[in-house]
Amino acid sequence: MYTKLISSLILGIVMSASTQAAAIMWSATVTNGLSMANGAELPAGNLARLGVFNLSDSQITAAATAGNIALLDGSFVEVGSARIGDALGGTDGHFSTNTDFANTTPNRQMYFWIFFSADNSSNSASISSALQIGIFKMDMAINPNWAIPVDPAMASLDLSDLTDATTSSTLRVGASILYGSFPTGTSTATQFPNFGLAPPVPEPGIFGLLGLTGLGFLARRRSN
Repeated sequence: MYTKLISSLILGIVMSASTQAAAIMWSATVTNGLSMANGAELPAGNLARLGVFNLSDSQITAAATAGNIALLDGSFVEVGSARIGDALGGTDGHFSTNTDFANTTPNRQMYFWIFFSADNSSNSASISSALQIGIFKMDMAINPNWAIPVDPAMASLDLSDLTDATTSSTLRVGASILYGSFPTGTSTATQFPNFGLAPPVPEPGIFGLLGLTGLGFLARRRSN
C-alpha cells in the first residue's frame, strides 16, 4: 500500500513537471523603445511578437528586404505576442508582458518581431497589413535569456539588452538588427534612443519583371 502511494506521488510529480511551461518576461521598458522609420514613436496598439525563425539571419534579412512577410510568418514559431502600450497604460513605443511557453525544443534563439500596421484588429490583420517591421535579437550565446528556456525555467529579456548599460545609445557585442535601424527617434517616456522599424519593400527586380511583362502584353495587343 505504502509503495503504491509513493509510486503514485512520484508519477504525479513527473506528470506535473512535464506539463509545466517556461515563464518568459519580455518587454521594451527599461530604456530603449520603438519608433517608426520617420522617428515618431510607434503608436500603442501595434503588434509585438516574440519567437523563433526557422531561417538563417541572412535569410530573414533577405525576406524582409524583399517584402516577403508571408515567408517570414510561415517560418516563425511564435512564443508570445503583445501590443505596444501593454501593461504601461498605452504608452507609445513601449510594452511589457509575460508569456508561458510549453516547448519541446529549448535553447533556440529568440527574436523580437515588431509591426506598424494599417489594421490592428487582430494579430493576423496586423501581420497582413504591415506597413513597417523591425526584427531584433541579442545573441543567446552572450545573453542566455534570449534562448528559449528549458521548462520550467524562467527568462527575462528586454529590448535594452541590445544596448550598452551606461548610455543605452550604442549596440552591444552580439546585438543584431536584422531589419530596422538604431538609433531612430527618442522615447518620450525614458529620453533614450529608440529602435526604428522600416518598410518591407519588394525587390526592384520584381517590379522590373512586372513592367517588362506589361510591356510585352501591350506590344502583343498592338501587333494584333
